[in-house]
Amino acid sequence: MVQEYINQLLLELATGNALEHSYRPALKTLFESVDPTVRALNEPSRSAHGAPDFAFYKGTNSNLVLGYVETKDLNVDLDQVEKTEQLKRYLGYANLILTNYIEFRFFRNGNKYQTVTIARTQNSVIAPIEENYPLLERELKAFLEGKPETITNAQRLAEIMGGKAARVKDNVIQYLKKDDDKNHELLRIFKIMQELLIKDLTVDKFADMYAQTLVYGLFIARYYDETPENFTRGEARDLIPASNPFLQHFFDHIAGATFDRRLTYIVDELCDTFSVSAVAEIVTQHYNLFGEVIDKDPVIHFYEDFLKEYDPLLRKNMGAYYTPVPVVQFIIHAVDDILKSEFDLPQGLADTTKIERKIMLQGTKAKQTLHKVQILDPAVGTATFLNETVKFIYKKFKNQEGLWESYVEKELLPRLHGFELMMAPYTIAHLKLAMTFRETGINHFDRRLGVYLTNSLEEGIKVGEDLFSFGLAEVISKEAKAASVIKHETPIMVVIGNPPYSGESFNKGAFAMKLVEKYKYEPGGIEKLKERNPKWINDDYVKFIAFAQDLISKTSEGIVAMITNHGYIDNPTFRGMRWQLTKTFSSIYILDLHGNAKKKEAAPDGGVDKNVFDIQQGVAIIVAVKHKTKRKELADVYKSDIWGTRKHKFDFLFGNTLEKIKWEKIRLNEPSYYFLNKDEKLETEYKKGIKINELFPVNGIGITTAHDNLVIGDDTRVLINKAQLFINFVGSNAELCRKLEIREKPGWNITKAREVLSKENNFEKFITPINYRPFDIKNCFYHENLVWRTVSKIMGHFLIKQNLGIVTCRQSSVNTNWTLLNITNKIVDESFVSNRSKERGYVFPLYLYESDEQNNLMDLNCRRPNINLSLVKQLITNIGEYAWMDDHEILPSPPLKKEGIPLSSINEHHQSPPFSKAQHQSPPFSKGRLGGILNTVSPLDILDYVYAVLHSPSYREKYKDFLKSDFPRVPVAKDRDSFWKLVALGGRLRRLHLMEDPDLQKPTTTYPIRGDNLIEKVELRGDRVFINDLQFFGDIPKEAWGFYIGGYQPAQKWLKDRKGKKLAYEDIVHYQKIITVIEKTIVIQKNIDVT
Repeated sequence: MVQEYINQLLLELATGNALEHSYRPALKTLFESVDPTVRALNEPSRSAHGAPDFAFYKGTNSNLVLGYVETKDLNVDLDQVEKTEQLKRYLGYANLILTNYIEFRFFRNGNKYQTVTIARTQNSVIAPIEENYPLLERELKAFLEGKPETITNAQRLAEIMGGKAARVKDNVIQYLKKDDDKNHELLRIFKIMQELLIKDLTVDKFADMYAQTLVYGLFIARYYDETPENFTRGEARDLIPASNPFLQHFFDHIAGATFDRRLTYIVDELCDTFSVSAVAEIVTQHYNLFGEVIDKDPVIHFYEDFLKEYDPLLRKNMGAYYTPVPVVQFIIHAVDDILKSEFDLPQGLADTTKIERKIMLQGTKAKQTLHKVQILDPAVGTATFLNETVKFIYKKFKNQEGLWESYVEKELLPRLHGFELMMAPYTIAHLKLAMTFRETGINHFDRRLGVYLTNSLEEGIKVGEDLFSFGLAEVISKEAKAASVIKHETPIMVVIGNPPYSGESFNKGAFAMKLVEKYKYEPGGIEKLKERNPKWINDDYVKFIAFAQDLISKTSEGIVAMITNHGYIDNPTFRGMRWQLTKTFSSIYILDLHGNAKKKEAAPDGGVDKNVFDIQQGVAIIVAVKHKTKRKELADVYKSDIWGTRKHKFDFLFGNTLEKIKWEKIRLNEPSYYFLNKDEKLETEYKKGIKINELFPVNGIGITTAHDNLVIGDDTRVLINKAQLFINFVGSNAELCRKLEIREKPGWNITKAREVLSKENNFEKFITPINYRPFDIKNCFYHENLVWRTVSKIMGHFLIKQNLGIVTCRQSSVNTNWTLLNITNKIVDESFVSNRSKERGYVFPLYLYESDEQNNLMDLNCRRPNINLSLVKQLITNIGEYAWMDDHEILPSPPLKKEGIPLSSINEHHQSPPFSKAQHQSPPFSKGRLGGILNTVSPLDILDYVYAVLHSPSYREKYKDFLKSDFPRVPVAKDRDSFWKLVALGGRLRRLHLMEDPDLQKPTTTYPIRGDNLIEKVELRGDRVFINDLQFFGDIPKEAWGFYIGGYQPAQKWLKDRKGKKLAYEDIVHYQKIITVIEKTIVIQKNIDVT
């Protein structure tokens, strides 16, 4: 049998023109000879879309698939195939073989369990390995028996479910994008949801929602299945509670005759696996095994594990992280206490007080009676908050259980609401709430649960009564209508939850953006926010807070209680938001739980500080209370901090209430209205300094390429070749991105970029040096159609003529010493100073060259200092009378008199002199000048003074709290003598950091051993830095090795970035210069502090 197969391969190979497909008939014959009842079908249309090439069916039964085969050509290395994204897709297949026709690798749900090799290829000759023939036959027979895998651990279960969901998603995308008759039912569901629920729903998003709901819904059904000996799609449908018509119809669809046959294979494979696996026992044991001290609901929390395997990025983007029970219970108790103490509602969350309101009913005014305490979780997720609310209220019925069922039906369900965008969490939410009510003795409802499939950040879609719909379409129509009523007509009094955090928001519709528009104004609400790029205000959690604020404002009283990203507390960009919140609410309580790994937060006592979630972003609980009448214009804001381990924070939340916590009242100070108190005396002193962004008024962020791999590199030729490939590539844009190993960033018009670049005939003119990282100059293909953000209005001043610029950051993401400072004479990358998300580098050019409105440089010999002269006057007011003169080292300014402009004549409205014309070329920025020559002060003197002061260790330590949240301020010079000393020290630092100092020609380190100079590792041993087992740089001071410039440790980073490369002569010399620069910087910083 196998020998005949080998003979067929030899015949095909002998033709001399055999392709990968040429061997498939022989493979089909082999499979069918192993079991004559099996039919092997080659499906090239499926393989073109990434599905396996062969499918095995039992006889003529096309509904019973036994397995799949993925084929590769004879000489393909299967190890390399396994390293590709393709292997991840194999998780979606219960039974699969990967083969290059002579090596067979057997996979069960993505797990390789056997490899059989029946031949080797040598110089295009097949050499059989006959002793392996029987083994292949046995494995193929076992493979075709198609027995489902029995799962024994939660990790494997999550992997298989993730793989199946990915496979369903891929297939749904393929079916909907292919115009045929078979996808009618799927297309109908997609169109209904797009029309009624999510206006911007794409095929890809729909496929994702559909796949998650299908797979996780089956899991939940199996989890609660009390007949473990079997499990089918039909059984899953029968397990869905009647409290949700949408889910009932969705599972009718899965189990019904209209369900796409092409998806039944996948779903039935999963059902078969579930049927032989103790799902509930596996998942419950998983959480017990890891010693979870907090009450974890397996159904809710296993969703996190599932998402991690299915799509980790989606998990992150949608903020799908469960909320720990201690956090939820603290928030619920806080709301209950406030309702009792401040709103005269003695039963708190259980209160049944009614209100009346006027409505229009069929064109006539009428009165409607509603519950006052209407509760909404606008990002309900898996319903943790609503579920705990139900449990909390149920405890109040101790010894009154006979009232519970009636209370739920009449007094609780009508006022308990939740919105959820993702179908899978929505499914979990409904099933979980139904199970909780069942545990309290309620098995049947006469009304649906108030969790709706909708997007809180989209305006409610109002559906007409005459809509012709039935089945699933009908329930989706009702879903949309009910959600719209809550958004627009229901007086919500309590908003609770854990909204998603996503800086790159996926909610950019008109309604969502309008929500946060009020936050994009300066405090006072009149002037637009003076921020070039207030993108962090577009974060989803901010939109949800704005949504909650609007709901409570419309009701005119109520409570917002959420746990969110804590960035709004002290981020300067959020000052408009802070003011708006204080304007709307009467009192605000902020319990900062910290745990910000990005900021490297540590407890005040130096101990560990952990997050309550498994994320890096710090979080805080906000409880905002609004009364109908406010006693003060702005709210009273109170803050408290919890530091330490996760267990400590949970214990604190379990053991405290709002009333018990020791709150610090916040002093709301203009212009930032920070929600934290700072040392007022020190802050007053600090604010006497001059903000660097006002001293150098024209400034901006460094460039953002969005694809460094394409436009940044050492070799000019390589960059040009990539640009040519970008233009000439034959294939789709997605294929081009994969070829170039770049991301297809949303909003980047690749087709237009290729078209524009194809008209250029000289690519070399776009190559320019860039300060990429500290002491790491690279080349950049600087073209607006390849670089995501060129920031040409700033970078244009560095492209042709000489210039200098200080580079610093507006915020600090870490609690360690502030080091976010560097200097440049070239264009810079936004991560030149630091690559942390909040620490983007801003460039403050010293000179501006004349340009037109499109930022095209005009007269390259015309320039002016980018300095506010009225602020220069303030800065040096203590050094005596000086005149202002352009720096002779850069461009002489003939229009100015030699004695310059007397600074005493400058008033507060005076900015800079006009553009002045140079008569000859600029000499380099090299030598310093003697302080106070001719009693003048120049732009370069000011830059050097600023650079020195901001390098002062004592300045950085003293003002560290203020440097975290805004641009640094430059202290006013103390006196003439210290000013000029600092100018000289700053000039020395500038020349060192630009590597222009003559002392750098004398290395302070050694490189004594010959070798191949290959960096295999970077390891410090004593004062030696080894780059491989033999070679090292010697005499490296430990202080220099750990020294930070910006967010980097250059002595380490420069070498680590070159791991795997050989150092050339100039590289070795350059690295030695880096160490010398750092050593001398440390000495100069100490000198600055004693000046």
